[in-house]
Amino acid sequence: SIHDIVIGTEAMRGVSNLTKKNVILGDSAAFSQKSGSYNIAIGSNTQFSNVTGSNQLNIGNWIFGDNGKIGLGKAIPAARLHVINVASDLTPAIIEGCGNYANNAAAVTAGLPIGALYRNGDVLMIVH
Repeated sequence: SIHDIVIGTEAMRGVSNLTKKNVILGDSAAFSQKSGSYNIAIGSNTQFSNVTGSNQLNIGNWIFGDNGKIGLGKAIPAARLHVINVASDLTPAIIEGCGNYANNAAAVTAGLPIGALYRNGDVLMIVH
């Protein structure tokens, strides 16, 4: 291992190939990882979905990252932000602070890019 930071009993125990610049904190964190670089695991028993992968994140088995994609409750996110909602939870996400614009043209004129969120009164809109 080159420049890895590993703290915790049994942390990164399974490594069999060269790794570099991983940050692994917690008992048994990344226990089954075989290789890979630039991974971050924080918390006991945090594991990665790809045991030979790089650029992965696992914080407390709740927040996951995979090559620039973030999953909340989703170990292998399929989009830049992938949120898994529990069926009994009526509010999967809350977004605050969106600007209020009369319509799409006004939002574009204000400089919002395609895909940005804005409000029209109490309705959440997406710039298109």
